[in-house]
Amino acid sequence: DSANDSIDSHLMDDSEAWSPFNDSNDSNVSAVAGVSARKYTSCEVSAPRPRYCNRYLLGQSPVGSTTFMVQSDQAVGNFTHFLVYTRSSFTEQTTPEVNIFYDASSSVSDLHFLDQDLDLGELGGALLWGEPDGNADRVKEFHVYVAADDTGANKLAPKSGHVMPLGTNMADVAADTPFADFAYIIAYTASTLVEQTTPAALVPHDTNSTATNLTFPDFDLDMEDVAGIFSWEAPDDVSEEIGR
Repeated sequence: DSANDSIDSHLMDDSEAWSPFNDSNDSNVSAVAGVSARKYTSCEVSAPRPRYCNRYLLGQSPVGSTTFMVQSDQAVGNFTHFLVYTRSSFTEQTTPEVNIFYDASSSVSDLHFLDQDLDLGELGGALLWGEPDGNADRVKEFHVYVAADDTGANKLAPKSGHVMPLGTNMADVAADTPFADFAYIIAYTASTLVEQTTPAALVPHDTNSTATNLTFPDFDLDMEDVAGIFSWEAPDDVSEEIGR
């Protein structure tokens, strides 16, 4: 059986557990953990036991152990089962114990950001989001970044901090957060084990509210004194202004 390399989604991280061996004479026995594809018609045999196709070895566990850690970002592809075999010094067991795993997914919803930093190329304001869209009981916290794309490339944590505990739905993005080299604000869910790989993302509007054409004619004719009317043209975007 060969490993399947064309696998493209992600497994919610967890430990696969099993009960101790029933055989009292187990001093020469170890456990082998793996994953298997669903039983396809081409893999069925006439014998009473099923055959599991495209097995992929995850690793081995020593005698006495009853858990095996499945590492983060283990790709799922078309795999559907965990298989656990016992093995002696002579051979591996033919018929494994089987667990059909659940591939959990949880992302924040309804990202919203209003930029209140009025400089072009800089952000500042509150990022808001809705509750995770599933498996919220597995979420420990939320992580917020600015990034070059919606997958999180070149992500940068805001100066105000990027880790928000479960139960919050807002993160402050500190004023003067650089944005010229970025295009997205992204938010990840994180479990007790790992941050999710694919974030929720939005393209924020970078508010630019700068007065132009400043003019000051001095009508105080004394040296080292000035007086007169200072004028300018109003910014195009005044939605977030509270004064000048």
